[in-house]
Amino acid sequence: MCIRDRFWPGVALFTLTPGVALLGAVGMVKAWKQHPETRWLVALAVVPTLYFTFRAAVMLSFVPLARFTVTQLVLLPVFLAPGFAAVVAGRGAFARRAVVGVTAVLAVVMPVALGIYTFRVEGGLHDSLRPVSPTSTNPVAVMQVARFLKEEVAARGGAAAVDDDPRYMDLQLAFFSGLPEMRLARVRWDTFRQRLQDAKPDVLVRFDQGNLLKDPGVRLEGRTLTLDGVAYVEQDGFLAPLHVYRRQP
Repeated sequence: MCIRDRFWPGVALFTLTPGVALLGAVGMVKAWKQHPETRWLVALAVVPTLYFTFRAAVMLSFVPLARFTVTQLVLLPVFLAPGFAAVVAGRGAFARRAVVGVTAVLAVVMPVALGIYTFRVEGGLHDSLRPVSPTSTNPVAVMQVARFLKEEVAARGGAAAVDDDPRYMDLQLAFFSGLPEMRLARVRWDTFRQRLQDAKPDVLVRFDQGNLLKDPGVRLEGRTLTLDGVAYVEQDGFLAPLHVYRRQP
């Protein structure tokens, strides 16, 4: 089983915390079996999950991100009560209090610990956990380039070409850059070539894992990137995985 297969349950365990997520999941199963009138609600959570899992694990046409699980995760707490009833059925008062206590403690401690662990810290496990952290922030490298685009390009009426990123960081970059769509040429868009001709970007932003370098019209030689015959020179002072280039006069 690959990481994509475990993605949705993993996000549930981290964001809702293990107690809430497990009780909600048990409650879903119980509701499906014993309350046919609620099956539509269970299906509302399960069907999209199966669909995106199939696309990610089998078709390899979808990159799983925590934001895509929000709708399904919101439905899990609805089934907390039937899940709790199923777990403690036939057990004594001590077991009931223990389940409630552990669930409540985890619901408080885990988000606090996760938030502290990922707050303004870059690299390694911090980056992996940041999407499900209550103190989630955009990577420093992304915001550094976004500020540059806002202050040096958008404020001066310029335009920019932006590579795509498998983690969708190009979406954050474009949003925080302050550049209107008409002054952006994004590899993610089908109109990329047309936007290049219309906007004539002064600055180009490339991601290490982006698709820009796969374009037959692009050539990278050292610090010079040539796009459709137009040369851009890499600028210093920016952090990987982003690279910023200025158009040569």
